[in-house]
Amino acid sequence: MKNSFSFRSALLLLPILAIFASAVPPSSPAAFQVEKIDGVWWLVSPHGRLTVAAGVDNVNDRGDVIEHTHIHPYYTRVRKLYGTRSAWARVELGRLRRWELNHLA
Repeated sequence: MKNSFSFRSALLLLPILAIFASAVPPSSPAAFQVEKIDGVWWLVSPHGRLTVAAGVDNVNDRGDVIEHTHIHPYYTRVRKLYGTRSAWARVELGRLRRWELNHLA
């Protein structure tokens, strides 16, 4: 299977990544830590707060392909609904903000 990730795809992710990067004030250390507290592993925010990671690991307009075909039903629907990839990206960014995710992998 060919990897469809491209430089253009990466550019679409920049606004999403900027949201998460802007959540850490410049005066704070920008690194999360992992600590074991009372036998439980936690992510600790740069501000020292215990954090649970809630996020997604793949955001794209292609979706999955139907096995043994070249058909991408999600992509077809996205193009029909939004017309362009940038229009889809604006809507998707709004959706991710409403979900209040705290990371994107």
